Amino acid sequence: MNRLLTLTSVVLLVNVSCGTNSNSSDANAPAAVSPPTPTANADIVNPNSETLGSGEVTDGNAEPITTDGVSENPATPVAPASAVTFEIDATVKDLFTYLDLDRGKIVAESDASWDLAFKKTVIKMNGESVKAAVIKDATFEDVLMAPEAVLVSDTPVVGGKETDGLVFHSTDSWYAYDMVSHTVSSKGYVYVIKTNAGTHFKFSIVDYYNVDRLPGFHQVKWQQLSVAQVALTAGG
Repeated sequence: MNRLLTLTSVVLLVNVSCGTNSNSSDANAPAAVSPPTPTANADIVNPNSETLGSGEVTDGNAEPITTDGVSENPATPVAPASAVTFEIDATVKDLFTYLDLDRGKIVAESDASWDLAFKKTVIKMNGESVKAAVIKDATFEDVLMAPEAVLVSDTPVVGGKETDGLVFHSTDSWYAYDMVSHTVSSKGYVYVIKTNAGTHFKFSIVDYYNVDRLPGFHQVKWQQLSVAQVALTAGG
């Protein structure tokens, strides 16, 4: 009888112990967590970018730039403006055609904004306010800076030839003339020009002929030099 009671007590103790462990396990289990609700109109941030302040962003590798496109580091050239290609009709032998580089258009002689004037092979600049320097040993793509210290204006010679004292013709003219074929060819020089608006451009005459090989149609190209690029030069 006593042995039977002892076995019964053991069985009851085992059942109570199992029930207690089961309830303890459920109590310690982590509660289910719902996924976060997306925020409407949330900004997506590039992990490689860094906000530097109002209007300033960098991609993690590039130099900081501001919304006005000028580098925060004045010693670092910023990307230049795109190059412009243009045809200038200078076929009228007694009349100049006037070009405003800043606006990229032909203007009237009475428009004081003109920078360069073309008549056949003659190229002149607008008074003392427009200055230039010729670079003979570099390609158009190679020229990245404006050497302000060596820019000069035209100095026409009273009583001399029409081209005397003109930058595009002084010492070494912009073109060569073949006496056999009677053709004009550009020497491919690059001219750094400071316009009367104070803007710096690199400028080159590509050809003297149009697509039909008719003379007097200057094929030119120019590209503005950035403020940072000009600042890198002496006196720029």
